[in-house]
Amino acid sequence: MRLVILTADGLEHRYVANVLSRAFPDELRAIVVAQPARRSFLGHVRVWWRRYSGRQLASRICARAYALLLGRSRRRRATYARYLSPGGPLEWDRGDLVRRVPSANGDQCRALLQHLAPDVIAVYGTAVIKAPVIRLAGRAILNMHTGLSPHYRGADTIFWALHNQEPQSVGVTIHALDEGVDSGPIVRTGRPVIARDDDEDSLFCKCVIVGAQLYERAIREVATDARRYAPQDLRQGHEYRFVDRTLAAERRVRRLLRGGLLRRFAETPN
Repeated sequence: MRLVILTADGLEHRYVANVLSRAFPDELRAIVVAQPARRSFLGHVRVWWRRYSGRQLASRICARAYALLLGRSRRRRATYARYLSPGGPLEWDRGDLVRRVPSANGDQCRALLQHLAPDVIAVYGTAVIKAPVIRLAGRAILNMHTGLSPHYRGADTIFWALHNQEPQSVGVTIHALDEGVDSGPIVRTGRPVIARDDDEDSLFCKCVIVGAQLYERAIREVATDARRYAPQDLRQGHEYRFVDRTLAAERRVRRLLRGGLLRRFAETPN
């Protein structure tokens, strides 16, 4: 089996890639890292302006300001480091196999994948993958989604499970990748153990850890097994978008967590 990992360059992406690198030392051909040019805040606003209505844009800017006020980015970085890189900075285990491209769907990425001719492509943390890339997997292309599909698809799915007071729906999904958003046939799902002092960031990290182990099993399964997986029933869930995370939603989740949502869930016998 020839395996290629297609991912990004965050701490969580390095963690998953390293788990898979250790699991498939002989099969791994490359770690393709999609690394678009970084935008300034004003650059993000320009993109949002083209994509969203004025009301949606104002809501998103308010939510972003609220996050800055609470210092969420700093706390998130500290939580990610504590769970995913407790020993210090996390480097690529197979730095010699890292290949950087500006876009997961761009010409450079497609040319590289055509050259590598992978049997299995393992995707995590990229933009939505388009059909020309999907077709380059000889046997299967999988994706790891830090949400329980089909119930929670799209962006910020752990946040929305908390918002809807459904901590039992915090989880991770390994699925065959199609042109939809987290909508392909499911191969594996898993849920983390929830502690009373968890929050969105710690639950995300726990899902990444659970998901990395599931990913290894899923890759071995699709590489050796010709079974067909049932399509998702997308009527069961909802696809959340980046812009849905409003200031009101942020404040609701903050109130729920401070009010003991996860404490009560963790203390309830299963």
